[in-house]
Amino acid sequence: MKAALISLAFLTVLISPRLAMACSCGRTPAVCESLAAAEAVFVGTVTRVENKTVKAPEGQEAIAGQTAYVQVEESFKGAKETAMIFRSYGSSCDATYKEGQRWLFYAYFNKDDKAWQVYGCDRSTLLDGAADDLLYLRNLPASAQKTRISGEVRNSASKPKKLDSFANMRSCTNASSRN
Repeated sequence: MKAALISLAFLTVLISPRLAMACSCGRTPAVCESLAAAEAVFVGTVTRVENKTVKAPEGQEAIAGQTAYVQVEESFKGAKETAMIFRSYGSSCDATYKEGQRWLFYAYFNKDDKAWQVYGCDRSTLLDGAADDLLYLRNLPASAQKTRISGEVRNSASKPKKLDSFANMRSCTNASSRN
């Protein structure tokens, strides 16, 4: 009985390789997490796609990666160019691009390939599924697109010393030290 179940499981994997290679993510990050982590966040349209193909052992061709050319429509962070090049590498977690698709990209620049990429378990998605993200991103104040620090510095020593290390923080508003 045990051998039959193992054989059935093995046969299922062989018959359905797409299921065996499916991408698995722990959780999808929140919009604010993805916005903070990404180098560029924008809405764009795929204008051209080049598929990299390889011959599978059975003789048919399989897509082993893509180069997608994307026109930037609306930038929320870091997209300074009007057109960007994206690469995917053919893994089950990679995005699959088609000409004419509109995407919300949370993008990362790959210095080795000199091209942009998205992570499979991040929030990049076709625009049809991005309503909540767009609501958040379009309602951010302009100040939210800049890096900033806020908080309070305390000295927990029994005899606090005067903090002089904040003297050069003239450009920070409300920067102060409390002893």
